[in-house]
Amino acid sequence: MKRYLALLFFVIVAMTGYSANTVRTINADKVLNPDVTSPSSVTWYYTGITRDSLTINQDTIIYNITLNKAVPMNYYIKIGLDTITGVDTICKVNINGRMFDDEAWTLIETANTSVISAETNTVIESMTDADHTFSIPAFSAKQDSATFSTYPADSIKFPAITVTPIPSIKPCYRQIQVEIILLGDDSVGKGVALKDIRWYFQEAK
Repeated sequence: MKRYLALLFFVIVAMTGYSANTVRTINADKVLNPDVTSPSSVTWYYTGITRDSLTINQDTIIYNITLNKAVPMNYYIKIGLDTITGVDTICKVNINGRMFDDEAWTLIETANTSVISAETNTVIESMTDADHTFSIPAFSAKQDSATFSTYPADSIKFPAITVTPIPSIKPCYRQIQVEIILLGDDSVGKGVALKDIRWYFQEAK
């Protein structure tokens, strides 16, 4: 019996150790339906609860949203965090995207919060991100054997330049994930509490 109890104790200890640094998924399948009163934008709000705290036993929280939109959307996400007690460490915020449930998440954008000593809001947004890039081939300008003293008899010729816009897939992702990760050693405090997350999605123009 004693051997059985000892074995059970070690199993419990092992399971407790294994559960450290776990990930809490707040919402895995939230679908934002089209808003007929505001067809070009969507607003969503989540208020944190005690279980959403970031500690040494739960260092990551995730919230997934599916955008039910047929147009590219930019985001403005505001995350409210507060220390539980004492001055705590910083957190990393990752914004990830994908099209369908069976695909891996792709990192869109990342940012670190400031040191959390009181309630702090962190904003991460794509409104000011470039949705297109332009490619211009390299070229060189050459003069002929004469010097520039004979200019404009000499000529400088430039080759034709093709500018090709390359659209970004980032505003086109159907599913957006907010991932908040506790960084470093938080032994100086009791952890970080999630106060709220506010999303604003707007049609990319």
